[in-house]
Amino acid sequence: MAYLKQTNRLRPATGLGWLQSEMDRMLAPPRNRRSEWRPPFTLHESDLAFDVRFVVPGADPEQLEVRVEGDVLRVSGTRPGVSDVARRRLVRERSTGKFSRALELPAPVDGEHVQARYANGVLQVTLPKAAEARSRRIEIRHDQDEE
Repeated sequence: MAYLKQTNRLRPATGLGWLQSEMDRMLAPPRNRRSEWRPPFTLHESDLAFDVRFVVPGADPEQLEVRVEGDVLRVSGTRPGVSDVARRRLVRERSTGKFSRALELPAPVDGEHVQARYANGVLQVTLPKAAEARSRRIEIRHDQDEE
């Protein structure tokens, strides 16, 4: 790990900005706190609906909550961890604890027909688009007699 950076000999202060940003990074609070865990997701769009998939392996489906408020999808829940009482943890790369995500969708959805399903560690939420947000083909009329 290199903590020194090459500076311009004529302007030695040019390296101070880099040094300040490195110090800020080192002194910042840890980013992976249990309360800040955010499961990754993918969002797909078709002509009729949005499909959102959250990766939450090990989560209890009873502890997951899905809400739609206008054009915002809110997903929250808990993924339990393994108790460390009887053993000493050496490494933990898997985030656990409470999480919450809010996604603003690019078009209005039909909140009455939203479906959610949990299988194989993936929470899939299907949000049908509202009728006014769906794309449709417009037929072009042409009259051959008019010129």
